[in-house]
Amino acid sequence: MFSLSENKPNMDIILEREWLKEGALVVGTTAAGTPGVSGSDAGHLSEPVGITFGPDGVLYVSDFNNHKIRKVTPGSQTISNYAGSGSAGFAEGAVGTALFNGPTQMCFGPNGDLYVADALGHRIRKIAGGQVSTVAGTGAAGNVEGGPATETKLNTPSGLALIGGDMYIANRRSHRVQKLSGGNITAFAGDGTAGPDGDNGQAASMRVNNPIWLTAGPNGALYVVDSENHRVRKIDSAGNVTTVAGTGTAGPAAEQLNDPRAVAVDAAGTLYVADMRNNRIVKVQNGTPTVLAGGTQGSANGELYFPQGIAVGPDGYVYVADTKNHRIMKY
Repeated sequence: MFSLSENKPNMDIILEREWLKEGALVVGTTAAGTPGVSGSDAGHLSEPVGITFGPDGVLYVSDFNNHKIRKVTPGSQTISNYAGSGSAGFAEGAVGTALFNGPTQMCFGPNGDLYVADALGHRIRKIAGGQVSTVAGTGAAGNVEGGPATETKLNTPSGLALIGGDMYIANRRSHRVQKLSGGNITAFAGDGTAGPDGDNGQAASMRVNNPIWLTAGPNGALYVVDSENHRVRKIDSAGNVTTVAGTGTAGPAAEQLNDPRAVAVDAAGTLYVADMRNNRIVKVQNGTPTVLAGGTQGSANGELYFPQGIAVGPDGYVYVADTKNHRIMKY
């Protein structure tokens, strides 16, 4: 099926390979946006959430409060609009006039189409050939599954991932992860009741609590950010469920998470988690968690404020949507 304010823009989009360190933590540099300043012009973002890299190496950003998809081209000094007119709503058609409503996670298909979780619009959208269309959801919130995707109600779909030609959707307020295959949506994980159950069992019998972000990993694995269970869970290609980050109890210890919002995985299988309420990025390598960056709420380069998106770039660096600081950080 699937083959930015009145202040002067900060044009310092830093893309050179340079590590800045403060003790054991990576301090980072601002890759896009102006710290602490919300806006919609070429130097500003307003609560960015989803970030992903395209096959062209361009960084795409879901600019949540601006209801747009933006892009930052490597070596450029501006943030440009890719899709969305900037008003909340629903409209299909040309990218410049289409409407989104609170876009969150995005992912690219193998043919270069961009899929967007239009969370507050209760739809999954597709951007292809300069046009925006809907691939799932009716626009009304609901908890139905087992039918044609465009006739199926979703409830705040916030995450999505593609594996083997199928799309997986984190249907957040329905406490489900659903599968879109052959034009139909079916159950995959979660039964609609919020809960922590299912580790060391099968996806079909697990429960989740506000799943918010999905990432495709090596060997067909799907990583699920189970936000209000304060952990990241892995579903392997055979449907087996394990917890790979977090203990299930919110807290500030390295092994704990507090309302995680996003996860990325690099080529070596290392995980990077946006640990939102701890204002930090946690790195999980060979099962051992360490704090990579942040831990203090603020807008300095060594601080974060509710990070909600993450991606590993083609340059090997970790990029973070530092949401409440209205910027993208690079580590």
